[in-house]
Amino acid sequence: MAQVRIVSNLADVDAALQDLHITEMNQAGLVRFQLDQQAPLPKAAKINVKTHPGRHGFILVNPELLKCKSSAKTALETSFNTMLDASLERIDQELHGVEASIVALEVLVLYDDNQMAHNGPSLPERNRGVEHAIYPHPHVRCSLSWDNKDHFKPVLSTSYMK
Repeated sequence: MAQVRIVSNLADVDAALQDLHITEMNQAGLVRFQLDQQAPLPKAAKINVKTHPGRHGFILVNPELLKCKSSAKTALETSFNTMLDASLERIDQELHGVEASIVALEVLVLYDDNQMAHNGPSLPERNRGVEHAIYPHPHVRCSLSWDNKDHFKPVLSTSYMK
């Protein structure tokens, strides 16, 4: 009866073959391999590509697990590529709007003042400054006082004047 070795990648297969001193294909019946359930998908796919079970390869005890792992890796790669393509397409669509806005701003920067449309009040009414108002009953009382060093200092109080 052939020995069964659990492998999770091609390095494990090579190590098992070296341990058993198997160097030729006619000695393939001396060992059987079992794919580890925890084997990573990429490494299982490499085992699937590199090994030829049956007449010209080594016997794999659980080929259905290898087939499932290989098909799962293929499905994941396909889904990932679909997601990546959709994300890149969405980003390109968003960038078209941003690029159009940048081009519009670059055109506006090149305009002179006379070429710009005037928004807001007319030019004579702009920048009129602060408008002053006199309140008949101010909220703050300001009085002047002298301190004992003959310096003038204002005093503010918040009492309402009546």
